Amino acid sequence: MEWINVSHLFLYSTIQNQVLYVPCYRNLMLFLNFQSDSGPMNLHVAAVYDKSVRLKWTVAPSCYQRTKIILKYCTSDGQTVTRKIGIKQDWCDLASLDPETSYNLTFVTYYGNEQSDPVPLLFTTQESPSALTGGAIAGISVGM
Repeated sequence: MEWINVSHLFLYSTIQNQVLYVPCYRNLMLFLNFQSDSGPMNLHVAAVYDKSVRLKWTVAPSCYQRTKIILKYCTSDGQTVTRKIGIKQDWCDLASLDPETSYNLTFVTYYGNEQSDPVPLLFTTQESPSALTGGAIAGISVGM
């Protein structure tokens, strides 16, 4: 049986009956709760409009080299859209969306041949603004 005391920064192994001092790990809980192949954290919609959306997230800490981040979603006509995101990027804008439409997208982070579990996000675009009518258009007269 092994136990870890984070507050004193040492490990004790009953198998070997020795105390191991670990000076380089100041926050062991980060590493104990961390999956080596984590996707983006805190993924959320920062702004939503009728035909576009801004997404933001926190790039997960990693002991491994990220090689790519892929975002996928389906359009209202069933086409799959795949977009490559920069590995250090923490936001992106999606445009040319349909108004009043629900989208279910996923983010997957790749670490060489390994990949994270898909991180899903569901959002709905807003209603398009009302079209301007003839009565709503203001005219300008220039007299000479």
